[in-house]
Amino acid sequence: MGPDASNIADDGNLLRTVLALSDAMAGLNRTLDTQAVYRAVSACAEKDRGIVMGWMGLVDAQQRVLVPVAWWGSEDGYLKDIRVTVDGSTLAGGPGGRAFATGLPAVVDSIDDPSFSPWRQEASQRGFRAVAGLPVHDTEGQVFGVLVLYSDHEGYFTPMRTALYTLFARSAGLAIQNARLVERMENQAQELERRVRERTGELEKLNAELREANLQLLESARYKSDFLSSMSHELRSPLTAILGFSEVLRDELYGPLNAKQKEHSGHIWQAGRHLLDTIDDILELSRIEAGRTELDIGRCYPRQVFEAAGTMLSQLATTHGVVLEWAVDPSAEVAIEADARKLKQALFNLGSRLLKLAGSGGRVWMHADVVADRLHFDLSWSRGGEGGNAPAPNPITGFGVSLSQQLVRLHGGETTYETPTNAAGRYRLDLPLKAIPSEVPAPTSQE
Repeated sequence: MGPDASNIADDGNLLRTVLALSDAMAGLNRTLDTQAVYRAVSACAEKDRGIVMGWMGLVDAQQRVLVPVAWWGSEDGYLKDIRVTVDGSTLAGGPGGRAFATGLPAVVDSIDDPSFSPWRQEASQRGFRAVAGLPVHDTEGQVFGVLVLYSDHEGYFTPMRTALYTLFARSAGLAIQNARLVERMENQAQELERRVRERTGELEKLNAELREANLQLLESARYKSDFLSSMSHELRSPLTAILGFSEVLRDELYGPLNAKQKEHSGHIWQAGRHLLDTIDDILELSRIEAGRTELDIGRCYPRQVFEAAGTMLSQLATTHGVVLEWAVDPSAEVAIEADARKLKQALFNLGSRLLKLAGSGGRVWMHADVVADRLHFDLSWSRGGEGGNAPAPNPITGFGVSLSQQLVRLHGGETTYETPTNAAGRYRLDLPLKAIPSEVPAPTSQE
């Protein structure tokens, strides 16, 4: 074949290479899998008849070597027998190492070039005569690998052919980066899905435990209701009899009693009355918790509520030797909308507890006023003797107190305990002038 025919054949091969690279670069842009990118690079390079072998290597940052990730052609164990580094040593002086270091294509027209001496023997045995190293860039222009091509013709990598493969290597790098990004996103999506599954499983387990707990609560509520019903019958009936007989003894209907007997019969009646009141408080509290208590809202006045509660507390005050006082501020001489009977019950329960705390010689005083459209019922107390006004932490406990708190909350109000300077303590019932019925949460444990 003459020179003209050789040139025509070379031009035809170059044209086929251009067309193949063009198709390959278009395909790379649509490839979203790194292994598929490697296969596409290999398939494209194989179409160039002048290239007998090639490989793509990506840098291992720790080992500072180029690790082959794809190869094609007459490799025949070549990559196992060579090593290309990027550490500036002799093994980094070949086309691949120089292309990585400079970011520019590096061509050895003949393997007799001194820079190629570390790999010359292995290359010669396989018929390689010329080598080109082409940098593989990422999206930010940083080199992270090389494309190394081998031809069995010296001087095969002309400037035009080298430029074409340089462009192809750049496209391959971008395709690899895109594929890696997609794989990271897929891995993150899979990890997120795994976490969602785990969390869903945990939530399902918690929901199952919650359902089981709710069933147990319902069962406990049923037992509680049964118990309260039984207590209402089993305790109230004998207590009523005990109170009746103690009244008969106290009033000496069956004959006179001596002083000691009259005192003891009075103690029996008081203890029975206290126990019966406690049972009533427990039953009322359970009805509130079960949502079976409704307010009988009507128009009433704070003075009426105070007087009704004060009348009931007067006898207790006399019994305990406590001074009981109450007053209504002019601001509280207004009509309110509330359940007067339940407010009276709340005041009575708290007041009776304070009377016991104050003790003989002590003092309990109640005061009502209106501040910023809120009605305040204040119940203050002090002990008898010296230090009667010494501040005391909240000492008020028991079912009666809990019932008072719940009755106030049913009106949309709140209860607070304070220690002002002029008293050992003060309980405040803060209520709206117009009751706002609300659900009452379960109370805390009681003593």
